[in-house]
Amino acid sequence: MGVAQVMALSGTGGWGPAAVALVLALLAMVGAIRLWVQTGAAWFMLLIVLTTAVALLAQIPVLLLVIAVILGGGLLVRRLVPFRQTIPGIPAARYGAPIRPNEPHPEPDLPAAPLIAPEAALEAWRARHEGTPDKPRLVLLALSGGGYRATFWTAAVLDALFRRDGRFAPADAPETARLDGLVDAVRVIAGASGGMVTGGYVAELAARHATGADPGTLVGMLEADIDSFQAQDPPTMPPGMPAPRAHRVRIPRDSLSAVAWQLLRDLGGMFSPWATTRDRGRVLEAQWRTLSIPFHDVREQEADGLRPSLIFSPMLVESGAPAFISNLRLADFRTHYHNADGRSDADEHSAELFRILPDAYGRTGTDGGAGLTIATAARLSATFPYVLPAVSLPCKPHRRVVDAGYYDNYGIDVVTGLLNADAVRDWVIENCSGVLVIALRAFPDQPTTVPTAPLPRLFWWLTSPVEAMFNARGSSQTFRNREQLRLTRELYGAARAARDPAIPPGQWQQAGRDFVDIVTFTCDTDASMSWHLSDADMAAMQAAAEQMTRPDAPEMARLLRIWGHAADRQAKSTAVSLVVV
Repeated sequence: MGVAQVMALSGTGGWGPAAVALVLALLAMVGAIRLWVQTGAAWFMLLIVLTTAVALLAQIPVLLLVIAVILGGGLLVRRLVPFRQTIPGIPAARYGAPIRPNEPHPEPDLPAAPLIAPEAALEAWRARHEGTPDKPRLVLLALSGGGYRATFWTAAVLDALFRRDGRFAPADAPETARLDGLVDAVRVIAGASGGMVTGGYVAELAARHATGADPGTLVGMLEADIDSFQAQDPPTMPPGMPAPRAHRVRIPRDSLSAVAWQLLRDLGGMFSPWATTRDRGRVLEAQWRTLSIPFHDVREQEADGLRPSLIFSPMLVESGAPAFISNLRLADFRTHYHNADGRSDADEHSAELFRILPDAYGRTGTDGGAGLTIATAARLSATFPYVLPAVSLPCKPHRRVVDAGYYDNYGIDVVTGLLNADAVRDWVIENCSGVLVIALRAFPDQPTTVPTAPLPRLFWWLTSPVEAMFNARGSSQTFRNREQLRLTRELYGAARAARDPAIPPGQWQQAGRDFVDIVTFTCDTDASMSWHLSDADMAAMQAAAEQMTRPDAPEMARLLRIWGHAADRQAKSTAVSLVVV
């Protein structure tokens, strides 16, 4: 279309239909790119849009304009690389040779990642308690998602609990309010999104505690890392990305600003056909400097029982199942019940990242790269919709990774699944005096306030379906978690009754309830769910955490009672306590 034709269109009022057609063509181009990557059937949609536009407008100049845009889009599609955004720690060559995600041994020529059997890690931890009169208590943390609201709520509550441990407690702390040995008892940490960011720091704090170093506090570690990034002292950015200027005004607990700036840059590169190593997800994980440790670098500490094991579980878009990232071997956890012929079926929908991509585990020395870091795993588990990009694994068909909260926002699914694995259950019953699941949740299950403004009710006709969909997702997770916890208690009760003839035949369910304890700390203050937390919100959450961890608070009183009467409970049964955060 020449300049004269464009002028003629604008002068005769024809520019409006032309603009409409241009918008349709641009939308078609975007859809073509998406469909070409996913199905290869993009041109059918383009044909429909083109035919509709011509039929409505019947203008030859507009037709030429649409054809030009579509041809340009077609050339762009043909140059588009299959994986525009990659996951740091996974070798770039792997994206050039993608694997099939459901094959049991997709890379037989590569050495398998040296994953740890969960019972072996627990046995190493148990060995450190040889010579003590009582069996140790096993603690698992289940941490809910919810941005920095979940991150700092989890940190505030755990700091308050850890201060009651013997090493952290004040000298004048009363014996009845102590939780001696709590930090060392934490062995497994699971959850979603912002809660698992703190989970990574808990593992580091516990490792420092076990090796005699000054562990500090979780809130202090988090705030120091964010402040260091804002000051760029030292300069901290992923490889290939320029370090930003130091913030003139440093804002505590603010990672959203840097992510928002990178979002503007990401929008500019949306239609680029080339791969990029720059995205807002990498900017976010760069702010958690303490977590920038490859998984293989902490494997030895986990295997020796000095560091708790992290289990990240971001969801795969295509299958709706988790992709587990951990130093633990979770094959038994992912195995279905035995078939009639005695064989067991591995779950083909979920995946263990280091089993299907062993070269992502990394190696020390010259036989491998740096490997996937804990910070990257935390970011993948916290992929908020639209705020962070959904990045693909190097698989064909594609497997995109999103927030773990889509599948289980509370971590109970992973915690109970691990406890119910046959080898783990047998080991726990034989070697533990208790397991504590403390659930730290960033949001209450039900609204705690009643809306007073009448205006929102006018839009209930519009918002009710969306609210129902999101609330159904959350409540279904809650109901599923309750059933999983009930099943866990019954399995442990039945196993205890089979081993201990002192348990009456009709009391096996009660034995399971005595064996498995759950303590829940829920944040009921108003705070934003984003990657920024204001001073006022932080102060309110810390006050709530201090209030809920007072010795006379209901859940804290239960926790102290469970922790302080281990001998009495051991006489009844071996106890498993689940701590859900």
